[in-house]
Amino acid sequence: MERIVVIGGGIAGLGSAMALAGPTREIFVVERDPPPPPGVEQAFEHWERKGVTQLRHSHVFLGRLFTLIRDRHPRLLQMLKDAGVRELGFEVGLPSPLLGSYVQARGDENLSILFSRRTTLEIVMRTYCESLPGVKFVPDTIVRGLAFERGDSLKVKGLSLEHDGGVREDIAADIVVDASGRYTLCTDWLREAGCVIAEEESPAGILYFTRHYRLREGQEEPPRDQNPGAGDLGYIKYGVFPADHGHFSVTLAVPEIELALRTAVVRPETFDAICMKLPGCAKWIDPVRAEPVTKAFAMGNLKNV
Repeated sequence: MERIVVIGGGIAGLGSAMALAGPTREIFVVERDPPPPPGVEQAFEHWERKGVTQLRHSHVFLGRLFTLIRDRHPRLLQMLKDAGVRELGFEVGLPSPLLGSYVQARGDENLSILFSRRTTLEIVMRTYCESLPGVKFVPDTIVRGLAFERGDSLKVKGLSLEHDGGVREDIAADIVVDASGRYTLCTDWLREAGCVIAEEESPAGILYFTRHYRLREGQEEPPRDQNPGAGDLGYIKYGVFPADHGHFSVTLAVPEIELALRTAVVRPETFDAICMKLPGCAKWIDPVRAEPVTKAFAMGNLKNV
């Protein structure tokens, strides 16, 4: 059996396990966070994911990922839909004045987008991965270092782990996949071992803020009209993201240099006031139609590396 260890149980780690799982491999997905509580609502409200700072920001699976899931993992696609994840075709994003003249072209069927909360995507993908041959999750575990074998070249041969409670363990691996995200230590450990790794970095120049809402009993999503649900005004970007089980989110992004705006927008009352000035957002968060269910979450220090 070939042993593969994946560091990180987020979207990249789950995707790695899905791509590599097979009857001749054992795959360990090591993650620092606890496993999710049962149920999509409990996961959204209570799942603690210190390793995924963007967990409660807006997420979608764009066309490329949709087609990969549809063609290679049809059972997962059905599980996602059963959990309330929504497949919205290309035509759904068209404003109503254009719908009458739209004629589907070849390839449009590959432009569907899967909409839901990130926690719903993760809990379903994790359940699917756990059903694949040889895949095992190792939660509440921190990777403390890489094990190397030195010869003509440097080879990574395993990891040093620390489980919940301080128990240490060394685990051998034929392949190690680093899917630990923006705060990875693997590049540092490789450099310390003598590897030369070139790195380029540039700031994204924005911060973004997300608040989640839920449709009230008996209310429906507003129709798509000439007021777009996403846009860029230069000093602020905005987007409305439909989700599962009557939920949706609004994300506002502002330039880092807008010091007063970025300080104010995190306040829920300011966040909603801004949305009410944007016609594409206002129709969604109208208090008659929807109610907020979270604070405004902030995400900064965004760098392309």
